[in-house]
Amino acid sequence: MADEKDFEPRLGQPGKDRRHRPSSQLSALARSARWGKVHTFGRPKLAWGTVRHQGRGKGAAAIARHHAHPSRRRLFLQTSIAVAGSSGTKAFAAHIAYIARDGTSDREGPGRVFDRTNDDADQQAFNKRARGDVRQFRWMVSPDDAGEMQDLTRFTRILMKQVERDLRREVDWVAASHFNTAHPHIHIAVRGGTPEIDELIIARRYLTHGLRHRAEETISSELGLGRALEIAPNMSRAVEDDRYTSIDKDLHRAAQSGVVDLSGPYQGPAGSSWSARLSRLCHLRSRGLAEHLGGSTWRLQPGWTETLRRMGQQLDLQQDMSAALGSRLDPGSLQEFSTGKPGVAVTGRLAGVVAERTPTGRHVVVLEGLDGRQWTAAMPAREVRTLPEPGSVITIVSAPAISVAGSPQKRGMEPGPPVQPVRFVVDAWIPVEEQVRRKAYTWLDQLDGTSLEDAVGFGAEVRAARLARQLWLRSEGLYPAARETLQADELGDVAGAEANRLGKKFKEVADREIFRGIYAGYVDTAQGRFAVIAGETRFTLAAWTEGEAPAPGQQASVERGAIAFGRVLTRAPTITH
Repeated sequence: MADEKDFEPRLGQPGKDRRHRPSSQLSALARSARWGKVHTFGRPKLAWGTVRHQGRGKGAAAIARHHAHPSRRRLFLQTSIAVAGSSGTKAFAAHIAYIARDGTSDREGPGRVFDRTNDDADQQAFNKRARGDVRQFRWMVSPDDAGEMQDLTRFTRILMKQVERDLRREVDWVAASHFNTAHPHIHIAVRGGTPEIDELIIARRYLTHGLRHRAEETISSELGLGRALEIAPNMSRAVEDDRYTSIDKDLHRAAQSGVVDLSGPYQGPAGSSWSARLSRLCHLRSRGLAEHLGGSTWRLQPGWTETLRRMGQQLDLQQDMSAALGSRLDPGSLQEFSTGKPGVAVTGRLAGVVAERTPTGRHVVVLEGLDGRQWTAAMPAREVRTLPEPGSVITIVSAPAISVAGSPQKRGMEPGPPVQPVRFVVDAWIPVEEQVRRKAYTWLDQLDGTSLEDAVGFGAEVRAARLARQLWLRSEGLYPAARETLQADELGDVAGAEANRLGKKFKEVADREIFRGIYAGYVDTAQGRFAVIAGETRFTLAAWTEGEAPAPGQQASVERGAIAFGRVLTRAPTITH
């Protein structure tokens, strides 16, 4: 019989079965929140490929979500990642031009972007640094209490400093504050780098949760936590709002295979009470998105979160339309342009362009048709700069359908469903009321023979304007309108006005002659838009090429009526439209 004191040692890893003390766990969590992954702590710089599978900020997202206060200020956050395609980083530069467009800032003058130090950052320098980047992170932040905040620029800089602490590195970014919608918001563009040089990879959890909580903390530190009298109305709106709300987040977390049991002890991070969740489920049932199974058990319909998000996007779009277009248009009565057969077209007055709050970056063009109805059509952000000013006349045309899959034989995939693209044709670059007494060949002159007897709305306005136009032409001895004569007279008047503005002589370029200069703006006439190309002592006018959107100060050359644009000069001329 072996002695009781005998023992057989078992070799293994020291401390393998030892439980971590609470202090050790808290230290590891704090270190992870501050520096990222625990096993990368202490490295001055992570090697390429070390965190490719999840990215940085995962620990910061966990700690931020864990400490989220129920009474914190709320915001709307939209995240998208643009990947460099076959065209390289041209789409990245187009996005910067979009967020810096005119008419979006709270200050007069041209649009601008800012960065960590400059209120007027150099867009071209940022685009130059981004050449070769594999991706671009795009964030749109819209605080619910943006009207109470003193400075959105300061808020953005504080937020991006916190983001850099979470990601344990500096990031290259520019941003722009927009005040052209019902809710002021900020667009932030962050460079993604290259795999060889300082690539930025952010954890998915940080993009979906961590960044939102950091932004909410920043707002709460400026305005303070929401008081009970402020939270109650917000919670009431969250119960009855036809969008994805904070209560829906709690319901989504509590749902087991689509079934929610309100008798459980679940209390979500959003802090919604039992009564708020019950009231929200009753509202969802009225929308056909939930079903009461009896007692405290409810079933949520498949895809209910996506349906609520689409409904919220429509509400946001209607609010932005009301703010941008005023009471003249009724967003609830707008009809979406149906792209049926190729060649279907609607002509009308351009009422305005509203940006969608979606990752696609699409815009919605609003048109007052000659048929008296109001139409909407989607347009990519890169094409918005090619549209004329509101009040002009355009035609929406459905083009032949194309396949979204491109070349399925090369990609090894089935061709996608055909997409019916929409083409926008400019009929008149100046409003109808300005065409009545203009010594030019106008769009109204081209409507002779067009029947508008029973027209209403914009069609009735065009009928009255056409009659007034004919009476004015008769009084001036110009009826019927001679196209070539009126076009030549108009160009002469425009050239004289631009000569006075620029202090230079007008040069008419011959067919075999080449004129070089810089792009100095554009001028809209009854016969189209003309680019102003200015040289040292002379300037010329060139017909606008469809699809062109040059930058101010860009080098240009005119040959046989065609414009070719080159690089952008460091010092751009002052442009007036």
